[in-house]
Amino acid sequence: MITKLNPIVFIPARGGSKRIKNKNMQKLGEKPLINFALQNAFQLSNNVFVSTEDDKISSYSKKIGAEIHQRPKYLSKDKSSIEDVAKHFLKNYKTKFEKNQIIIILSACSPFISSKTINDGLQYYVASNCDCLISGHKSFDDYWIQTDRKFKRIRKNEPRRQQDRVPYYVENSAFYITNVHHLINKKSLIEGNIEIFNIESIEGFDINTMLDLNIAKF
Repeated sequence: MITKLNPIVFIPARGGSKRIKNKNMQKLGEKPLINFALQNAFQLSNNVFVSTEDDKISSYSKKIGAEIHQRPKYLSKDKSSIEDVAKHFLKNYKTKFEKNQIIIILSACSPFISSKTINDGLQYYVASNCDCLISGHKSFDDYWIQTDRKFKRIRKNEPRRQQDRVPYYVENSAFYITNVHHLINKKSLIEGNIEIFNIESIEGFDINTMLDLNIAKF
C-alpha cells in the first residue's frame, strides 16, 4: 500500500525510557515494540527514518530497512520534545527534502494502529487546508479537576448520561502529519490551523507503563 506521495516517515525512539526499561525493544508477541511502527511505515513510504541514540534500536531498525537519525544526547532526555528532535533531523537532511514535503511523525508506542488508518489520515491531510493533522479519539468521560482540595466538574452543564454528552477529543500521539516548512518554522506542532483525525481508541492505545505493556500483551 505504498502511497504515490511517498512522505517522510519519522519515528522517534529514544532508548532511555524510565518507566519501562528499553521500552521500544520490549517484546510484544514475538517482535519488539518498534517493529509495529516500522512495518506500518514501510507500507506508507520508502523514506523511513528512526531517530534514536540507542545502539540496539539503531541496529534493529537498520535491519528492517530504516535510515537512522543519530539523536544527540541533549535531545534524548525525558523532557526532549518531538518538535526539537524532528527539527534537528530536518536540519541534517535539509538538502534532501523539499519544504512542502509531507512528514508523518509516527509513534513507536502505538502498536495497534493500522497502516490503512494512517494512510486514511494522510489522504485527509492532503485534501485539507490544515497545517497539522493529529490523531485523536472521542471521549465521553466526565472529567473533574481538584483545586484547593475541592473537586470541580469541568463540563458542569453537560448531561449526566454519557450517551447524551458532546464528546471531547483526546490527542493520543499515534501520528502527526504536517510538512517540512511548518515543522521547521513553528515552535510547536499544534500551532496554526490544526485538525484532529478521529481513530478508534484501541488504535490510539499508547504504551507508557508496565501496566500498558501487560494490557497490550494480553
